[in-house]
Amino acid sequence: SSGINAEYGGDIATNCNLWRNYGDIQDSWGSVASIINWFGDNHGDLASYAGPGHWNDPDMLLIGDYGLSEEQSKTQMALWAMMAAPLYMSNDLRNIKQWQKDILMNQEVINVNQDPLGKAGRRVLQDPKKHYEYWTRVLADGSYAVVFYRKDSGGLPRTYKATFEQLKIEAKSATVRDLYLHRDLGVMTGSISAVVPPSGSCRMFKVTPIQ
Repeated sequence: SSGINAEYGGDIATNCNLWRNYGDIQDSWGSVASIINWFGDNHGDLASYAGPGHWNDPDMLLIGDYGLSEEQSKTQMALWAMMAAPLYMSNDLRNIKQWQKDILMNQEVINVNQDPLGKAGRRVLQDPKKHYEYWTRVLADGSYAVVFYRKDSGGLPRTYKATFEQLKIEAKSATVRDLYLHRDLGVMTGSISAVVPPSGSCRMFKVTPIQ
């Protein structure tokens, strides 16, 4: 942690527009998951150095290649958006499937990635068994992007519940929109609940406090 602060607080963040932070990505879910885990462990330091004109780069998107399921592809797109990461595609556009196009062209998720505040999101909670985690990103309009990310591979879809306090959301009530379903979920008070499948799946929301 102290090494990261010294390195990025000096010449890198001052003179570079973006920088690679970790090992080369490979076309597998294991590779993507290891990058997400590393950024989750270190983003308390790294997020403070990201902003307009200078970005952390966790490497390219694998969506449209061979190694990720549809749900895992949604998770990579969601968490790269949360990290304010460059969105580089690595696929062959001649052979891409429609569901892969839908993920890559999801304007609501892209809007989170391109939010003008440029403040990177952070992992705000990970359970002790490391089966799931929650990420939050503050947006320029005063709302929040939130991701529920499920890491374990066992069993059926499960319901997860996070309080606004756990998510670092400063509100008593908020409207919640699902950014992959493109659906308003209504007003939620004090917490968000969502069903998440196993094996690297996620749910992504925009949470807008009610004043």
